Amino acid sequence: NDRLSQDEMEQVRSVSSLSEMYLLVDDCLRSGTEHLAVQVVTLAVAERTLLNYVESYYRSHPEDLAVQPGISVAFYPSEDHVQKIIEFSFDYRNSQELLQEMLSQVNGKAEELTRDIRELPAAEAALRCVSALSDCIVTPSRGKTAYSALVEGSAASEGCAMAYQLLCSRCGIPCQVVSGRMNSSLYYWNIITLGQESYHVDAYACTRYGVEQGFLLSDSELSGDYWWEVDRYPACRDSSFREQFLGGSSAE
Repeated sequence: NDRLSQDEMEQVRSVSSLSEMYLLVDDCLRSGTEHLAVQVVTLAVAERTLLNYVESYYRSHPEDLAVQPGISVAFYPSEDHVQKIIEFSFDYRNSQELLQEMLSQVNGKAEELTRDIRELPAAEAALRCVSALSDCIVTPSRGKTAYSALVEGSAASEGCAMAYQLLCSRCGIPCQVVSGRMNSSLYYWNIITLGQESYHVDAYACTRYGVEQGFLLSDSELSGDYWWEVDRYPACRDSSFREQFLGGSSAE
């Protein structure tokens, strides 16, 4: 810890577990805090784990973070020591004023889009969320955020997946963003859970090619063109409900 100044040492927070440390990280991300130093006793943490945690928080909380923050992590005296200080540095890439304005706009848009569909059965609400997202997207682009999709009207797979996650969360539908590949290129989509079953939803494909191309798909239907770390996500075993549901429903 000789690399930390006296002032920095006085700011170190002491926690008794990794779960307590993650709660402090969550608070920093929500409030836009740029630095956090935590003293903890553990061997069960590595830099990659912490980087993945921040990305996972961003993916699952589009209502709290307008953009994915950059993060760097330093260990004192080292990652291998049992008792150590972990220093986090967060880069939010924009002023907090701008980020809060973006959050206000994207959450307001999500509220508007889901106001009339939240009380619908989950499957129908999930379909209506696809339709609402499609209505927002004017042009495909490299947009990576829910803001770019819902407010700017222009997004690629990442922005569409983040926006769909936000809309589904407003409707109480369990939904997560999948980070994977399609045809060897980095690609994002969602997995939603309806009752006891989980399904893939490629929100970008739905907005570009029609809901039948990306809604309520099984693992087997994605195999080949898509790749993802299957152990990290729920299994999507059956899409028979898709044919039954889409056969009698419309995205209108």
